[in-house]
Amino acid sequence: MRADRMKLSVLTPSYDYAHYLEDALTSVDRQHGASVEHVVIDDGSHDDSVEVLRRWPRELVWRAKPNAGLSATLNDCLADASGDVVGWLNADDYYLPGALERALAIFRAQPRTDVVFGDSVFVDAAGRVTRLLGQHPFQRRLLTRLPSPPLSPVALFIRRSALPARPFDEGMRVLMDWDLYFQLADRGARFHYEPRCFGAFRRHEAQASGEPMGDDHPEWVRLTSRHGMRRGNAGRLDRLAGNAAHAALKLVAGSYRRQLTTNGLRGRDTRWFATQEGADTAASLLGMYR
Repeated sequence: MRADRMKLSVLTPSYDYAHYLEDALTSVDRQHGASVEHVVIDDGSHDDSVEVLRRWPRELVWRAKPNAGLSATLNDCLADASGDVVGWLNADDYYLPGALERALAIFRAQPRTDVVFGDSVFVDAAGRVTRLLGQHPFQRRLLTRLPSPPLSPVALFIRRSALPARPFDEGMRVLMDWDLYFQLADRGARFHYEPRCFGAFRRHEAQASGEPMGDDHPEWVRLTSRHGMRRGNAGRLDRLAGNAAHAALKLVAGSYRRQLTTNGLRGRDTRWFATQEGADTAASLLGMYR
């Protein structure tokens, strides 16, 4: 595959998010300068999600199936995709302008890079800024020493050749992303941190990621047992040390400075494809990295 013909497939699992889905679709459709395929699978929604997909006027690769859960649906999306690079965009999230063009440009310029990731902006249900989640260059050892997954799927892109056929653990409904990062690191994937805000992660009451995750939660037990993470008091000490290292790396990367700057945008719309305020806010977010 010639680098200039590289294609990116966006994987979108959708379940009962009809009221958010059009934002996700539009944020992909309005990307420029990139060859993009958008793969959407509705996972047995009870709302109007399928009607939103049927009415969508632009090209999509989509289908509906009985409910099987997020991990199984992501695996099915990947199986339906034909791109050289994949992005994971949940149906309630959306990309910022230029995100896909920039991701593909990095993969073209760095043929040995397997994973590109960056920052994401947290927004409320209406798409208004709450905070920036800044990142730093990847370190495998921190995966076992943090209290939550270190990367945001909306700001993550993976070379297809770095992934196994069905990489998402279908026994997980919350921590499958963290498990994926372990898999990639353990397979020798090369991670590239790009200081850029790639997308908006929407926080709202209906999402599974808000579920409490104690030491005895089955998914936490599964993750920690599989990847050598300690639980109990030892695990808590590990997480304290991990948080300190994470903070130091973010400081060096300039992420705290950008997070403080973003505080001045709180409450502003980020839906750049829908409102002038959203376009202005997105421009301000991207402008911090120049």
